[in-house]
Amino acid sequence: MSKPTLKEILLKYQAGECTEEEKAIVETFYLQLTEDDEQTLSDAQLIAAVERVGTRLPVQQRAKLVKLWPRIAAAVALLMTIGITGYIVFKPKSQNSQIAQAQKTIVPGRNQATLTLANGQKIILTKGMSGQLAQQAGVSIGLNNQDAITYSTASSMGDTSTVYNTLATGIGEQSPYPLELSDGTKVWLNASSSIKFPVSFAGKKQRNVTLTGEAYFSVTHNENIPFKVITHNLITEDIGTDFNIEAYDDIDAAKTTLILGAVKVTAGSKTILLKPGQQAITDNGGLQIDDVNIEDVIAWKNGYFQFEDETLENIMRSISRWYNVQIIFTDNRLKTARYGFVSTRFANISMLLKQIEDSGNVRFKLDGNTILVSRKYK
Repeated sequence: MSKPTLKEILLKYQAGECTEEEKAIVETFYLQLTEDDEQTLSDAQLIAAVERVGTRLPVQQRAKLVKLWPRIAAAVALLMTIGITGYIVFKPKSQNSQIAQAQKTIVPGRNQATLTLANGQKIILTKGMSGQLAQQAGVSIGLNNQDAITYSTASSMGDTSTVYNTLATGIGEQSPYPLELSDGTKVWLNASSSIKFPVSFAGKKQRNVTLTGEAYFSVTHNENIPFKVITHNLITEDIGTDFNIEAYDDIDAAKTTLILGAVKVTAGSKTILLKPGQQAITDNGGLQIDDVNIEDVIAWKNGYFQFEDETLENIMRSISRWYNVQIIFTDNRLKTARYGFVSTRFANISMLLKQIEDSGNVRFKLDGNTILVSRKYK
């Protein structure tokens, strides 16, 4: 099957039918286009173009587009008006040859994960798979119309009390499908993360799973059988809810952010209840509550980087996990500098780094697979 042309992708973007990778092409295409000051759009052009594009999108997607990507939407509308040939005339030259060269070898992460069965068998999961994947102790594992990894219990089920599977992503990977546990709970897995879970909760008094890294949970509530997520330094218990947990082994702090419903978070001897929009943070045995922007927290699940007044150290840590690069700060004071920006996770590294550079006193230098972070002005 031949790859779609840029014009076909632009048409799909207008119709709201792009994949995340195709959306990235449009967004990166626009960023390259607008690097040239001579091709800057006026506010009137932007507003008119957003309206033209937005009216073709479903209501939910339209709201997200207008909020996060107004200039991209404008570019799409403008490009569809002037035609692809017009773009070639205005295509800018790279402003930073070193960063542009690096994008050839540093690529965004991909939709891939590894499912490890109880017997040690590993199944590599990628986009486009379907059907039954395996069967264990009377539990059928499959992909439901390429929508989720499912665990279905057969009528004659064997002993599943000690049958556990693990879904894991490496650096530069995120699960191409949500994991649907046997109780209907869904789990989305971010980069460099893993979740260990029983293939069935039948006969269990608690539904316990173990997480390393970051995941989004949409839990099927059952007050008689509590659902708990166990990480290295906190326990999160569902009380009918959607929540996000970030608990990487290389960071002392762990965070549980409540999206919907309620959760109970325990660290050591301290337990707190969260309300939607609150985040529990545990560090060095302590436990505190902060109010957060939910969109920032779950942007990774929707295919974006979205940071608001976040430390550069945390931003670069997220970038390193997704692009599989090493980060070295030449000035440790930069780690606590705060930045905010929004970008697709599928943008090329040059566009992403330039966006951060343009917003503050920071410069990036690429050396192979390493990004050196230094001050722009000393």
